[in-house]
Amino acid sequence: MNSPIWIVELRSQALPVVAEAAGMTPMPSASWGPCPACGAETRGSSDGRGPIGVRPDHRGWKCHRCRVTGDGVTLAALVATGKARPDRDAWPKVRSWCESRGLIGLRGGTSMGA
Repeated sequence: MNSPIWIVELRSQALPVVAEAAGMTPMPSASWGPCPACGAETRGSSDGRGPIGVRPDHRGWKCHRCRVTGDGVTLAALVATGKARPDRDAWPKVRSWCESRGLIGLRGGTSMGA
């Protein structure tokens, strides 16, 4: 099944762009915080990096505290709905959140899976 064009457009965004739109803060060593899933602000008491590590290609992320992982789409979904993999009927909310933050610019099309 092909993804809706807005999902393709969101996937083309580098993860730091999505993280910034989500209100996350850049931290040392290409990390970000706080984690939108667990709320952690650092990886650990002796590690000042942010809990969210970003892959070198800027297409994936992982929280080193709660182990939630994904791409820009899952990060946007987590921030917009509280779930990295929300139910089908929540995807319009994710799309609206992305549009309101300028992550996607297209109007029209279909919702997730439709």
